[in-house]
Amino acid sequence: MKTIEEFRAHKLHLLQQMLQRPGMFMAHEEVLWFWLNDMLFVDNRPDAWEIERDRLRAQGRYRSTGVQGGFQNLEARTRKREPTEPAYPFFRHTDEVMSVFAEVFWRLGYLTLNRQLTAEEWQSLNASLNSFRTGDFRQADVVRIAGDPSLIVASKIICYAGPDCKKPWCFFDFERLPYQHPDRNNPFLRHVRFQGRSEPEMIVTEYGKRIDAHD
Repeated sequence: MKTIEEFRAHKLHLLQQMLQRPGMFMAHEEVLWFWLNDMLFVDNRPDAWEIERDRLRAQGRYRSTGVQGGFQNLEARTRKREPTEPAYPFFRHTDEVMSVFAEVFWRLGYLTLNRQLTAEEWQSLNASLNSFRTGDFRQADVVRIAGDPSLIVASKIICYAGPDCKKPWCFFDFERLPYQHPDRNNPFLRHVRFQGRSEPEMIVTEYGKRIDAHD
C-alpha cells in the first residue's frame, strides 16, 4: 500500500498534467474540486475550500454553476448578451476554469509559480491593460510588456500573480491553435481577464472581436 507522502506526490504530479492539458482530464469542474478535496482531507484542512469558494463568490467569479458560471456571466456581460448555460454534462471554457482553480491551488500551497510580480511590476501591468483594447497582440507582445508569466495553462492562457496572494490574478487568453500550426508558439491574444473594483472584467481585443464575429 502506498504511503500518504506517495499519494500526495502522485496527486501533485497529476495536477501538473491537468494544467498542461485540462481538456483531457475534465468532464466538468467537479474534477478539480475532487482533486482538491482529496488533498485537503489528507492535510486536515476541512474548511479551506469553503473559504476559497466564498472569496471567489465575493469577487463575482463563482456562481450557482461554479467557476464556469462566473466566466459565462463575465463573457455575457462583456458582450452585452444573456449568459448561455450549456446542458450538463457539456463543459465549456475548460482552460479558463482551470486557470482560476490554479490560482486557488497556488494560494493553498499546492502549486509553485515561475514568478510572482512585485508591487511595482503589478502596478505597471494594470496600468497597461487599456492598451490591449486596440490593435492586435501576440503572446510575445504580452511577455514584452508584462514580463515572463507566473504560470501558463494549456499553452494558451498566461497568468500573472501580483504581490498580494489574496488578490485575483490577471489572465491573458490566446487563440487555440493545432499542434502543427506555425504560429502555435506565438498565437494572437483574444481576451484579457482581470479584477475590477467590484467584479471581474474582460477586455476583448480587436482580434477577439473578429473571431467572435465568425463564431
